[in-house]
Amino acid sequence: MLAIVHQDSAWRGWITCEFIQIVVAVCGILPASATAMGIGAAYGIGGGFLLAAPATMIGALVSFGLSRTFLRGFIHRLLRKSARLDKLDQVLSAEGWKIACLFRLSPIMPFSITSYALGMSALSLRAYVIGTLASLPALLGYITMGALTVRSVTSATDASVSWVHTAILVLGGVGTLALVWHLNRVISKILSRHSA
Repeated sequence: MLAIVHQDSAWRGWITCEFIQIVVAVCGILPASATAMGIGAAYGIGGGFLLAAPATMIGALVSFGLSRTFLRGFIHRLLRKSARLDKLDQVLSAEGWKIACLFRLSPIMPFSITSYALGMSALSLRAYVIGTLASLPALLGYITMGALTVRSVTSATDASVSWVHTAILVLGGVGTLALVWHLNRVISKILSRHSA
């Protein structure tokens, strides 16, 4: 009987974590990194990733769907008013999954805001999903940090957590630089075509 109660409790915890991660991915009430670290601390690296990755992707798809349905009329009116925003929309749709991937790698772009921004662009669903997969390595890093933090508390060493954090920061920095460089190059190309 005790095993059944324990299993039921485990399922409730799993569903609660899944729900929280989806809500965070949709509305960004907390940084996605904080919830990922909490899931890693609670469920370990493998279990935490298997729990958080699908929830993050579901949240990203919900945001994409919301921006394509309820917010689409608003963005069309906005694009008609601003030539710059229209050019940015052209860049996003022309570059497809590559630009979505770079946006997902950059830590300066909050996950939920990026989801809505990409959803309001002309980017295809396929390109959006492929680009969003680029956020999973960072998610794994945060889950690993959470799991290692629990181990560090018990073993009194935090060198491994520091190494993972540094790796995530370096990857994010490189992703941000690549995003800025690539956007600049593509926008310059579109502007030169437009002026010609």
